[in-house]
Amino acid sequence: MSRFSNLGYFLQSEYWDNALKLLRHQIELKTKNKHFNTLSMFYYEKILASLPLLETPEYFKERVANNLFYGLDSEFRVIPYTIPKSNLGIRRQKFFTLPMRVLYYAVVLYLVDLSAIFITEYYNKNPHIFSKYGGNLRFNDRKEIVLSSGSVWYKPHYQQFRRKVIREIKDDVDAKVVLHLDIQNYYDEIEISRLLHFLEWYLKPSRLRKFKFDTTTQTQIENFFAFVESGQKGIPQSDNNIASSFVGWLYLVFADLLIEQEIQRVVNKLKGYEIIRYMDDYYILLTFRPDISLFEREQIIHELAVFIADLLYIEFGLRLNTKTRLFRLSDKDSRDDLLANLKRVSPGYMMPDDENKESPREKLNRILAQLRKLKKASLSPSFQIRKDLEIEVLKDVYIKGVQQLLSEKGVVKRIEKVFEDFNFDLVAIQPREIIVLLLSSEAAANRFEEYLLSKQRLSSRDVHLILTFLSQTDFQSPKLISKLKVFGALLPIMEIFEKGEIDLNAPGYFALNASQIMKIANMPDVIEQIRLRAFAEQKEQYSVALNHLLNEIQSISFHLDSTDKPVDKYNVHDVVRFLEKKMVPHEVRIKIRNLFDRRNKNPVSHADTAAWPVNKSEYLGYRKQVGKCLAHIL
Repeated sequence: MSRFSNLGYFLQSEYWDNALKLLRHQIELKTKNKHFNTLSMFYYEKILASLPLLETPEYFKERVANNLFYGLDSEFRVIPYTIPKSNLGIRRQKFFTLPMRVLYYAVVLYLVDLSAIFITEYYNKNPHIFSKYGGNLRFNDRKEIVLSSGSVWYKPHYQQFRRKVIREIKDDVDAKVVLHLDIQNYYDEIEISRLLHFLEWYLKPSRLRKFKFDTTTQTQIENFFAFVESGQKGIPQSDNNIASSFVGWLYLVFADLLIEQEIQRVVNKLKGYEIIRYMDDYYILLTFRPDISLFEREQIIHELAVFIADLLYIEFGLRLNTKTRLFRLSDKDSRDDLLANLKRVSPGYMMPDDENKESPREKLNRILAQLRKLKKASLSPSFQIRKDLEIEVLKDVYIKGVQQLLSEKGVVKRIEKVFEDFNFDLVAIQPREIIVLLLSSEAAANRFEEYLLSKQRLSSRDVHLILTFLSQTDFQSPKLISKLKVFGALLPIMEIFEKGEIDLNAPGYFALNASQIMKIANMPDVIEQIRLRAFAEQKEQYSVALNHLLNEIQSISFHLDSTDKPVDKYNVHDVVRFLEKKMVPHEVRIKIRNLFDRRNKNPVSHADTAAWPVNKSEYLGYRKQVGKCLAHIL
């Protein structure tokens, strides 16, 4: 095996094929489920049919399995931007080009397959642990991904989680307490290296061997996630990214087991216990024996919470935030708070109260009543509103019967009346639901679009409102799309979106075309230098990037040159001689020769007093000349 490894070492083409199927399935659901009406899904739908090459074995072999994708920076691209959270928080979000999204799915599907036996034969058989992540990714015996609406649609899984908690808090209320854990910045704090360590530790050796899950594979996976996250820890958050949901859930599978061990230290004081989790949303239920005094219960709860906080930080690098709470079910107010807490789903989710047995018209009346209350509210600096508002009621708008009523003339008039003189800043409280409602009225929709267009300076909250509106209106407003380009982070995303295609003949390796690039597809040492250079560029480490840039052009020249010299003896004079033979113009040839000299005065290579660091402008100048050189020799 070559000392230069790549994703193809462990990632079979079947995972790529199944990743394409998974993404197509999400796009198909968009026609009947507004949850999938998002920027990425519209973009993927627009271009997927025009890229049959993605489904060919050659594409996977020549651009993905060999790691060449690291250098194809137009085709395989991840663009960061921000969206708002509650209380003026900001969430890091990622936009993936289509090939990059498929590749991310493929890598995660490998982890799904790898961990499947451990999950089904050990973890899921634990009677004290119940956990969900909003999907159900799995393979059948023929290594085909099993797809249904429940595979990627969070709602049934969240309902199971919520019903489980509600069911468990009905009995033994005098003896039961619930510890609700809230983890701070969960997605941003996940460390892939820790996840891979737990998989190696807990999975059967025969399973690890079958899937080639060794240090080489782990390094490749770590490198890939580091590239996606621009060198930061964490996993990417992007709209409808079921793969990240799975990784986030899997990370805490091992925490569940360690938390249970902590509980078992005091199990002789308990009648029972449950660990119920949805992603990073934990409810730990403890039922005490009747002979355990109130004082002793309080002491046990306090010590358990402290030790859980310790293990989450020490073993997983995670911190609990101030939203972590204890609910005593013997106290009615505390129990009511817990039930209210269960209804507070992230604004990105749509969770109608299906357990409410009101008719669709009664539900609609409650929705409109809340809108009228909201109309009179005012926003505080933290975007908090009156506590008497039941904003979660708005999520009933997704119930089929309610949606059918939205087209009735009388209902449209009522909605139109609500949105007359409405402060559209309040839409930020529950964007998707309120926008779905106001779109029932053409007049309200037009006023809201005018409000968005009138924004002179866009915040991330404004951008999120515009994207939500566009997603629910099939991106039919060119003016709003153009407006998004003013927001710096969205400019490259909207340009990609509007272009509506990926030019597979110009994938972004310098300015070379695909036929030129394929000449290096079987040069693993070159591709490794490309990967290292791309990663250094991403981190703006230009001295490091220059070294890899030099190694890249030197290695390509060596492979193309008809020389008997060993690679470690192939030096600057050999490169210049080869470029002369290829009739590379003097100015380019001299710049490549100078690149060798600059490398020798680069502190990364020669840490002496004569060395000085490479700045961005200087690096880009050399990079441009390498591109010109490659255009001649490839």
